[in-house]
Amino acid sequence: MRKSGIVRTNCRRSRSLWHITGSEVYLKMEVNQDTGSFKERGARFALMNLTEEEKKHGVYAASAGNHALALSLHSK
Repeated sequence: MRKSGIVRTNCRRSRSLWHITGSEVYLKMEVNQDTGSFKERGARFALMNLTEEEKKHGVYAASAGNHALALSLHSK
């Protein structure tokens, strides 16, 4: 876990999309986040913006996927 709670991920130039589009296309490597998903950014942001009252009530995710994993990781 990084100080900010989010891994700084790099961008990679896609050679295959360049052949299709004729333009340089870069892919953000969010797969390198601890949960393997970009959902960590949104979950962390939402948790950091909770009021003290909201924190007392806790949070839940209507998901068993990437968003729920990110909430679990960052809520601790």
